[in-house]
Amino acid sequence: MMSKEHKQLEIFRYGSVWLRADFHLHTKADKEFVYNGEENSFLDDYVAKLKEHNIKIGVIANHNKFDKSEFDSLKKKQ
Repeated sequence: MMSKEHKQLEIFRYGSVWLRADFHLHTKADKEFVYNGEENSFLDDYVAKLKEHNIKIGVIANHNKFDKSEFDSLKKKQ
């Protein structure tokens, strides 16, 4: 298993690389966001969907409805 530092260096092994990003994501903290899955599965489902779409960089834009504990939990999931 590669260390986190080694993975970061591996990304740029041949110079620059294209990364897919989404700069306008929402989470359950934003009440307009709809999640119909199991409450305990939200974090796993959210990260799995980002991975499914090969999104490597995501920005949560909950429009003044930011939930720091939710963000911290998502960040740990990677």
